[in-house]
Amino acid sequence: MAPLLEMKKLFTLVRVNVTFLVELSPECVSDDDLFIIGNVPALGRWKQHKLIIPKISDGTYSVNVSLPVGTPILYKVTRGKWGKEEVYGNGLARPNRVYIPRFMHENKIKIKIEGWADKMKPVNNHTITGTIKHHRSNPSQFLRHQHDVLVYLPRDYERNKDQKYPVCFFLDGQNIFDAATSFAGVEWQVDETLDDLEKKKLIEPIIAVAIYNAPSRAWEYSPTRFLGGGGLRQFARFIKEELTPKLSKRYRIDLTSGRTGVIGSSLGGLAAFHLGWLYPEFFQRIGVISPSLWWDHDYTLHLVKNAIRKRPIKIWLDMGELESEISFILGKSIAAKHVQKLKKALVNLGWEEKIDLFTMIDPQGSHDEASWARRFPDVISFLYGTGITARPKNIKIMVDSGKTNGRSLTPYPDHDAKIALHIPATTIDQN
Repeated sequence: MAPLLEMKKLFTLVRVNVTFLVELSPECVSDDDLFIIGNVPALGRWKQHKLIIPKISDGTYSVNVSLPVGTPILYKVTRGKWGKEEVYGNGLARPNRVYIPRFMHENKIKIKIEGWADKMKPVNNHTITGTIKHHRSNPSQFLRHQHDVLVYLPRDYERNKDQKYPVCFFLDGQNIFDAATSFAGVEWQVDETLDDLEKKKLIEPIIAVAIYNAPSRAWEYSPTRFLGGGGLRQFARFIKEELTPKLSKRYRIDLTSGRTGVIGSSLGGLAAFHLGWLYPEFFQRIGVISPSLWWDHDYTLHLVKNAIRKRPIKIWLDMGELESEISFILGKSIAAKHVQKLKKALVNLGWEEKIDLFTMIDPQGSHDEASWARRFPDVISFLYGTGITARPKNIKIMVDSGKTNGRSLTPYPDHDAKIALHIPATTIDQN
């Protein structure tokens, strides 16, 4: 490990001059100074607004800064303090901008500011699609706090009165369906995705249950008594012994088919994995998105490496390359390498890639709802796909550089299709 760290230090000594050119929309023109704040020392490490952007003409600003080659630069433009950062033109919070400086390249970034957080009206428009029922303040004898729960019903639920449906639980449920309740106003678009893929018969219809998190989230989502955690088994009892029986009395839930799922991201991804690992008789379809594998000194990896038997569960496992610390000697983030190690351990136990395990490293993935929403169609298609489409030899990717905030649905990665990604032009500032 020491030689790798030394190589990494040497690599990051190579620096290039990067030009940020900022243009303000007419409604964004202000007398305030503009700053760039980001994840590297030159940009204040998200703590200090230190890099001011000089004004060169009305509505146009520019600054040059020396940055390390190959290191993902995550940043935002602000007017000198948090609460005055840039947002999308519709008022929604925007993900961090990303740029990777390159050697022997014109490192020039053009940025268009569409809005400021303090100048926009609060976003409270609900973005729910389809039939979703809200069950408020569900108590538990096992947990410290009550939980709101949202239940999404399939498109044909009311027409097929005799049909039962598999259920999939989603953690951090306020981020799943509705921008008005989600973190930073960015939701996963699970309802739109399920509606679209069910309509196209690319996935089987499912009931999706989104469980809001609580102030005791870290305790509920963690498997060991590390940093005050260790309440995952109690959280599992809430789902198995209290919530599921309650919902089963009201909705036609099928628990006998071996297709009950749980999906989560970050610490929720860690929780999803361990729910499947500990209770495979209950949870069989597991979505492990950007999991916090660092928890308790790589506890999860050690657990799997020392296991002697495979669990009968199907696992989606992913990570973004722009998450956590980056090591560009190997071209992968530290977090992504942890995922690859976990994949290897699972394969050694008997999981088969693309059969009951699918691993994805998203080259543009950050640790945020926007990245998870973009990957979700692939997640759900692997876990609940009908397999009716075929796989092509080549996948054509079409990128729309317009200002749309949406994105078309990508098919399950093992399928044949053209993938049209409609990505906001300002999301990835890579020339």
